[in-house]
Amino acid sequence: MPASGTMNAKTAKHCSNRNQVIAVFTAPMEQSPAHLYKWNNPAVATQIEVNKVRLLNTIITITVIMLASPVTYAQTDKIVVQLTRDNENFGHRKAFFQIDKVLTEIGEDKLDIVVVAYEDGIHALTQNSRTSSLLTKLANRGVAFKACMISMKAWELSEDDFPLEVEFVAAGAPEMIRKQLAGYKYWKP
Repeated sequence: MPASGTMNAKTAKHCSNRNQVIAVFTAPMEQSPAHLYKWNNPAVATQIEVNKVRLLNTIITITVIMLASPVTYAQTDKIVVQLTRDNENFGHRKAFFQIDKVLTEIGEDKLDIVVVAYEDGIHALTQNSRTSSLLTKLANRGVAFKACMISMKAWELSEDDFPLEVEFVAAGAPEMIRKQLAGYKYWKP
């Protein structure tokens, strides 16, 4: 019998199908050296303590980073809308109704929408257009409107032709690109 264990009646089992004896050796506790158990080994115990300290330092570091970072629970998606279509077949109204529907379905607090109007789309932002009441409604819901000054000049429009909700940019197409470079998603209704 091996020196590391003993066999007794409780640990010997018979396997009836092959008439073999399977011996299960157990080491009595008084014969077991302490160094076989890692929790009694000083080197292992020291490594466990080092790992605990590392884990604690990691948890503290993550907590400090989380507390120092601005927390945004409600993620806001940024959308830039290109409005260049003409008003044929009520195109401007349809675009504004689509924006309104998106705000209603997804939520005003989840979206940051900027409408950049240029070319024929510039007419959608004028005070006397069919969309002026929709523009005011959307502006009250947080939508920003930007008019291209090149298109204004081409259509002989001045800043006085636009409601107060409209901001002015030097050029519409570069403003679209700037917004996309700043993380805005492109949408052309």
